[in-house]
Amino acid sequence: MAPEPAEAHPRLSKPAVLVPEHTESMGAFEFIQTSRILMTSSAAGPTSSPRREMTYDARGKNVEVRRNDSPTEMPEVLELIRVAASETRRQILRLLPQGFDHPEDLAKKLKIRRTSVDKQLAELFQWGLVDRAAIFPPSGRPRIVYQVTQRGKDLLDLLERVVKEYTVAFKSDFARELESLEAKLAAGEIAEEMYFKRRKDLETRYELAL
Repeated sequence: MAPEPAEAHPRLSKPAVLVPEHTESMGAFEFIQTSRILMTSSAAGPTSSPRREMTYDARGKNVEVRRNDSPTEMPEVLELIRVAASETRRQILRLLPQGFDHPEDLAKKLKIRRTSVDKQLAELFQWGLVDRAAIFPPSGRPRIVYQVTQRGKDLLDLLERVVKEYTVAFKSDFARELESLEAKLAAGEIAEEMYFKRRKDLETRYELAL
């Protein structure tokens, strides 16, 4: 269906804005709770398709914004973790704010196939972690661009914070166990051969944090 002419929308004179899901950062519990509420479809009626809105960007181009406000089913928390666990999806969430907002740009930057990027973006959109918009230039073909939602930013910040805290705690555990092992060596409770063997075991166990 062709976009309506600009005259049909006299009230839409501001640049296109993808409305954020959240207004502030959230903790893990609040994020999961909000996600479960917003991603739950209504059992009383049929599921609607992504909502469409027509507006204009800062250059005066006609833009169609699509938001996924009515997903088809309520997600499980573990499924959300699976989605967030993908390094490719996390890289996409990091790259979108840097100007890599088109699938082809992302594919070149990540050095992967365009079809793979499209698949990842579709799943991120389904979970409300990105929004997409169709830009209709005065001449030429429409261009689909993506933008991270506030929920996507919150999830990425949460993951990075958890990883940082986990790494710090893991390093602390290694330092404590190594100190105990060195104390046993100094006290003569274990021989040097046993010390080096146990130290190597410790380094192997904690190598991800070292």
